[in-house]
Amino acid sequence: MPSPSRPLLISPPASKQAFVPQRPRGGGPSNPKKARQIERLAPKFVELRDALDARRGALQGDAAGVALEQVLVFETNGPVKDLYETVAKTPGLEWLADEDLRDLAPDEDFFVADKPDKPVHAQLYLVLFNQQAVEQLLSLWRSWSTDARLPEEHRGWLDVFRQLREIRRWGVRDRLEETGILAYWRDRVAARVETVSVEIELWFRQAEQRAAVEGRVRDFVTRASGQVLASCTIDEIAYHALVCKLPIAAVQGMLDNPEVELLQCDEVRLVRPTGQAGAPIVTDEPEQEGETAGREEGELDDPLVALLDGLPLENHRRLAGRLVVDDPDEWAETYPVVSRCHGTAMASLIIHGDLGANEEPARQRLYVRPIMRPDSFGGRSEHAPEDRSWVDLIHRAVRRVVTGDGSLPPAAPSVRVINLSIGDPYQPFIRSMSPLAKLLDWLSWRYRVLFVVSAGNHRTPLTVAGGADDVTPEKIVTAVAGAQRHRRILSPAEAVNALFGRRDRGGR
Repeated sequence: MPSPSRPLLISPPASKQAFVPQRPRGGGPSNPKKARQIERLAPKFVELRDALDARRGALQGDAAGVALEQVLVFETNGPVKDLYETVAKTPGLEWLADEDLRDLAPDEDFFVADKPDKPVHAQLYLVLFNQQAVEQLLSLWRSWSTDARLPEEHRGWLDVFRQLREIRRWGVRDRLEETGILAYWRDRVAARVETVSVEIELWFRQAEQRAAVEGRVRDFVTRASGQVLASCTIDEIAYHALVCKLPIAAVQGMLDNPEVELLQCDEVRLVRPTGQAGAPIVTDEPEQEGETAGREEGELDDPLVALLDGLPLENHRRLAGRLVVDDPDEWAETYPVVSRCHGTAMASLIIHGDLGANEEPARQRLYVRPIMRPDSFGGRSEHAPEDRSWVDLIHRAVRRVVTGDGSLPPAAPSVRVINLSIGDPYQPFIRSMSPLAKLLDWLSWRYRVLFVVSAGNHRTPLTVAGGADDVTPEKIVTAVAGAQRHRRILSPAEAVNALFGRRDRGGR
């Protein structure tokens, strides 16, 4: 019953209202005049036409008679109302995705009138097209730019052309920028490793088209003397990717000249490192005297929390009898005891809390599934496996907990919270959510579980102007602000349905 201090709050009756896209917070620039738009965009449409003419044969069909398609990028001055319906009415176009572009530098055409130095926002739309759609689009552009009337079914393109900032094909730089793959490759080349694992994310297509799309990419990997290790498709988050192993010579060739077949393949959306979340292997802390003795195993309740992490020390004094370790991949056989650091630390933190506070330990067992193992690149950390899709591994691990694996029953149906104290340094949140963050959101909604994730630890120190002898609060704030873009939360902390935070090793 409500109390006087907490009265019932009565909400107004529900009502339906038409959806009106709002400009991003902070305001957006107005559109240039039509004459200026024609001046700006005409050369881009010419470039687009010339590029497509050069590839006309490929667009019409490959040697097997399969019509090929490419991805077109529309960058607009804010959201375009009903663009999805506009694309659907244009033969040969297929909607793929949209992304927010924030904090862009203003220019002579796009700026906020009363604040000309203020960063502006835009919208990125990705659309798949074939030869028929190209001809249609160029025809619509010619009609708009010459003041001819557009057909009624295509009048939605009026708003697109008025707000268009950029139009181009999805290219090599899009596949490599901001994925960290170039820095990752350089590190591997410098270390003189023999092979490098990469994740190649494909444009998500309908089920009947995926086999042909994947087959073409597999052919390009083979031509680069590489090997496809695994394939993963998750319909619920529109994810389709291949995990591949490339020889270091091929990687060096791509660094020297990115315009190679594999990176130009139109079926490829992004090329990124395989899951790179990991933790350094450290010496375990000495056990504290006077530590609270644990309950006998039989006295503990079923687990409410699952830990997806490295393999812990099951017989550690603080953990013995408190863990339910599930290792279906049998990694324990090749997981040295000295390397079982991060999982042990996180298990202790979840069960005991802050050891310095001498808190009562949890009354439930902790379910643990290893998703990291000692890395093969120097053996200095526990790492995501490089021979499989980490998104697929976590997907299967969560489903094993809540619904079972194949004919097996759920491994821990009592679990309601899943801890992922991981962060991928090659996937900072810049403008679009990572596949793993999307997966956590969907799994959280589908199975009604809460994910607790780490915001990610950045190990690169801040550089403060003036050196250590001249540090002031103002300089520290300036250094933090200047490094903000490179110290963003790491995948999967950008998940909307997850609870994230930072931690340090003091709680072990």
